[in-house]
Amino acid sequence: MWNDVYDPEILSIGPYHYGTLRLQNMQQLKFRYLKRYLKRRNEQSVERYAIAVAAMEKRARKCYADSFDLDENAFVTMMLLDGVFLIELFRYSSFKHLRDADDPIFRHERILSQLRHDILLLENQIHFSS
Repeated sequence: MWNDVYDPEILSIGPYHYGTLRLQNMQQLKFRYLKRYLKRRNEQSVERYAIAVAAMEKRARKCYADSFDLDENAFVTMMLLDGVFLIELFRYSSFKHLRDADDPIFRHERILSQLRHDILLLENQIHFSS
């Protein structure tokens, strides 16, 4: 029962809950946000960003106390998707005119409320460095 308090309901951020089956719907939305991000930046490929994230992969792994079973490619993909998703989510939250009309996060208050909760969970975080 207590573990339920620490588990995300709809959104996995970071490695601990990555790949959890019940969180896969939001995973698809992360890819959608990545596509919109690339379009906004006039980028054809995600390669430049993947290389930048891969360069800090070992350092980022050390920021997690517990071990997890993700190879380098999966870890880099997770960090890239999660990072871009959070950036775009914050943009869309602040600037309503940027949102897609069919974005489920902003069409249903319950989803947005649950996202806020999930993002703040201690075990649902990604590494940040400047």
